[in-house]
Amino acid sequence: MSDSFSDATLTISPDDPRPQQRSLAAPYLLVIDGHSSQRWPLPDSGELLIGRAEDCTLRLSDRTASRHHARLRIDGSELLLFDLGSHNGTRVLGQRIVGSRRLQHGDVIQICEVTLVLHAPQLQQTGHELAPIALFRQRLAEEVERSQRYGRPLQLLCLQADEHADIARLTLAVTTQVRLIDVVSRQDALFFVLLPELTDDERQHLVTALYQKMQQVSASIRCGVASFPSDGNDAEHLMLSAQAAATMAPAGSCLLAEKAQRTQLIGEHEVTIADPAMQRIFALIERLAKSTLPVLIHGETGTGKEIAATALHVFSKRSGRFVAVNCAALPEALAESELFGHEKGAFTGAVSQKLGLLEQAAQGTLFLDEVGELPIQLQAKLLRALESQRIVRVGGTRELPIDVRLVTATHRDLEEEVRHGRFRQDLFFRLVAARVVLPPLRDRRREIPILLRQFLRRACSRLGTKTPSLSDGALSLLLAYNWPGNIRELRNICDYLAATCVHGVVTSEEVSGLLQSADGNSRASSPKASIEPPSGAPVIRNLEAELRELEQRRMSEALAACNGVQVRAAELLGMPIRTFSYKLKQYGLTVPNRTSK
Repeated sequence: MSDSFSDATLTISPDDPRPQQRSLAAPYLLVIDGHSSQRWPLPDSGELLIGRAEDCTLRLSDRTASRHHARLRIDGSELLLFDLGSHNGTRVLGQRIVGSRRLQHGDVIQICEVTLVLHAPQLQQTGHELAPIALFRQRLAEEVERSQRYGRPLQLLCLQADEHADIARLTLAVTTQVRLIDVVSRQDALFFVLLPELTDDERQHLVTALYQKMQQVSASIRCGVASFPSDGNDAEHLMLSAQAAATMAPAGSCLLAEKAQRTQLIGEHEVTIADPAMQRIFALIERLAKSTLPVLIHGETGTGKEIAATALHVFSKRSGRFVAVNCAALPEALAESELFGHEKGAFTGAVSQKLGLLEQAAQGTLFLDEVGELPIQLQAKLLRALESQRIVRVGGTRELPIDVRLVTATHRDLEEEVRHGRFRQDLFFRLVAARVVLPPLRDRRREIPILLRQFLRRACSRLGTKTPSLSDGALSLLLAYNWPGNIRELRNICDYLAATCVHGVVTSEEVSGLLQSADGNSRASSPKASIEPPSGAPVIRNLEAELRELEQRRMSEALAACNGVQVRAAELLGMPIRTFSYKLKQYGLTVPNRTSK
């Protein structure tokens, strides 16, 4: 990063009285704009006028700043910042000031596109108030945007206390140990600490000191650390990563988010568990595996229902086979024979005896995927078999005992199917003795970057090629994508990228076109034949397309109303600035020229 601004960004007044060399301990402003920064030493007393006018000491050429935008009054023991009625406002720690505000060491001042960080150790206080969680999320989103724009370091710390910990003493410990530039919030027994502007060494020193201080209050406290952008490139993802690391850390220890994952072999599947929700689900599966209860697994297509069923079998003590079948793929005429088996000569083509799936899974587990697709008449026979643990093969007369644990799965709402008479209520109650609900991939975004790199590495290993890296833009698009096909879709996209990437880096352009194609909105796809609605019927438009069009229109209107200032336009819409900037590029919207005040 350069040590000075270009002439187009910042102009120093020719009669500037600043001393050229001063001690680093003396107060100064770190002025950041574009890809450059500069220290601006502050006098012991006096006033600093900030704005575009020629008589300003700190003169800005940003056209969105007012001529006389703000004034900093310095009087040894205190610094006061005044907003001079500027059009776009002056913000301190993300909050727009009205009139004046007393500044503290580490305060971050935002004037349009320019960021000022105050270094004034003599103003250091002993403590710090907890920020409400909503304000904390807003500040984190702003810091992510700043880190992405200027390449500044950013870490997020999560501290997890147990239910018996003294929360009041822990709060005092954390608020007196951090810097004033840091932001602290608490949610129940979770403490979040936002740590901007720290190198790795500085972070390690601060985290160690903070953690040791809190351990004096609670020896079992857990700590998780997430870094931008390697552990997440938005506020939500960083919080999930830090919390996952804290959850997976052993009691009384600290864990980096990049290490907060568990990979284990379940049958033929190598499964990576990183999201806190998935950790709880697999802990539940391990407990259920010890019983013989039927288990119904519910989840969208591609969420890993068969892997969960396999885990129930692997974690159990059953000695038989794991047998899986997709009920939707069973021909209705042969479904009974597949499940119960048949005797020789039972029907045309039955040239020999055949064991059904219930017998093949003896002493083991039978997994019926998409159980809601079973024909209604077969549901009654399956219920009787489960109740009596006995079956009769098709064409046979003799009852045969069975010993099988049944696990079923569906993406349908079986209760709704029962209400409409498409699924037997008595069978539903038999199958749902225990239930496991798998969240879709969009609700476990902590795992997306981990699975991306894992699937890419495996795909390239099969092809004998070098694994490409993901650009920040490509990763942002993949994290923001809705993943309707869940993990199956993610794996397919990784296979495609491994086969087609030739430059060693997956770009946002490659990903954008691929996700549009997967979403059914590819510009390169051939137009589908339109279906005319009946005469007089209302024209039904695709809801997603209509919402997208409305969003584009409102963003354009907000930009026009705010004279092209993206931060103000995002605030007007109640949209995080990072999301606003991303959608601006995604929709190809142009920012109107800004006019001087």
